[in-house]
Amino acid sequence: MLVLPFALCACRLNAPTVDFLYSGAGGAVYEAKCNGYRHTMGECYQLANQTCFGKFEVLNKSEKTFSDTFFDGDAVSDVATKIKRNLIFYCKN
Repeated sequence: MLVLPFALCACRLNAPTVDFLYSGAGGAVYEAKCNGYRHTMGECYQLANQTCFGKFEVLNKSEKTFSDTFFDGDAVSDVATKIKRNLIFYCKN
């Protein structure tokens, strides 16, 4: 029974997020992060749309796939592939 709360908590750690970066001349600038296999760049665009009430412009976007290798002594014990998606945008006035 103790495993379920930890499993649910782990799912929330990879949930898409929006962070305020700074205020620019064109408006507030934010970064949406939609990392992992369960999420898409489309979710980042949805977060931008919600954050800016439909009026936003993309400044930069990136999607990177990379692998982390874990070593157990001298042998490779696991290789994990990760996906990082970032969308930097500002809200139009």
